[in-house]
Amino acid sequence: MKLLTLFFLAILISSCNNNSGEVQGQDSTINLVEIKPTDLCFQRLEGTKNQDTTTINLKIAADEVNGVMNSVPKEKDSRKGTLKGQKHGDVIKALWSYKQEGKDDTLSVEFKLTENGLLQKTFEIDKITQKQYLSAKSKFSIPFMKIACK
Repeated sequence: MKLLTLFFLAILISSCNNNSGEVQGQDSTINLVEIKPTDLCFQRLEGTKNQDTTTINLKIAADEVNGVMNSVPKEKDSRKGTLKGQKHGDVIKALWSYKQEGKDDTLSVEFKLTENGLLQKTFEIDKITQKQYLSAKSKFSIPFMKIACK
C-alpha cells in the first residue's frame, strides 16, 4: 500500500510541475532588438584660410563609442588616431590614441552632441610636461560641423 501511495504522489507532483518550458499567462516570445551602430561624422576648419582640418568619425552602438579623429594642420605635425569611449546622454568621454611625429600618445577627450554638430572640451597645458589635458576648467566650446560620412 505504501508503494502505491508513493507512486500516486510522484505522479501528482510531476503533473503539477510539468510546464514544458512555457510560461503560463505571459507571452513566451522574446523579441530581440538589434542595436545597429550609428555613424556620425564631423569636421572643423581653422586657420586664416581654413586650411587646418580636424575630422571625427564616430560609430555609436548603445553607449559604446569607437571612431577616428585626425587633426591635420597645414604645414605642421598632424595627429591621427582612434577614439574609444562611452556615451552618457549627449556627452561622449573617450581616449584618443594617436600618432604624432612618429610617437604614440594618448589624450582624454570629451564631446557633446548637439542638434547641428559636436562640441569638444578645451584643453589646458601642463606647465612642466607641456602636454595637453582636460581640466576642471575645460568647457565645451570647440565647435564641429556635422558632415556626411564617406
